[in-house]
Amino acid sequence: MSPALSFGMRPAALLLLAALSLGTATERPRAIFTPRARAALASLDRPDRERFMCMHGFRTGNTIVVTGAAPGKESGLTRYGRFYLTEVSCPDSAGVMGLAHNHPADRDGDRRCWYRFPGTDVATSDLRSFWDSKTELGVIVCGNKLVWEIKP
Repeated sequence: MSPALSFGMRPAALLLLAALSLGTATERPRAIFTPRARAALASLDRPDRERFMCMHGFRTGNTIVVTGAAPGKESGLTRYGRFYLTEVSCPDSAGVMGLAHNHPADRDGDRRCWYRFPGTDVATSDLRSFWDSKTELGVIVCGNKLVWEIKP
């Protein structure tokens, strides 16, 4: 059984996903998030601290289809009353496409919702961490906006 079918997707939806994934090899990779995955990722948009989720799905050609997301297991330490995240792992690693995380607003109410500094090709620490990871997809959740990067 296809991974998509196990998440209750209809055959027509699978045909649409297959059609969307067709394209040339030089086309920019794209991500498709099912409604179930979007709902799970929306729960990351909390102001208290950065949180992580493991995204599950599959890749077809240049397209990654995210079918669901679950909280990652966070490890860290507390110092001076503040929690410092040191590692995130995915308990169920089968079908994990990558990690999603939120960016809570800073003291000025601003969010850093980008992998490259605006107007440049300079990578942020988020993009450098993603490049160093073994995952194919990285997502930053900022409100109802998803900013993503896919490895070729």
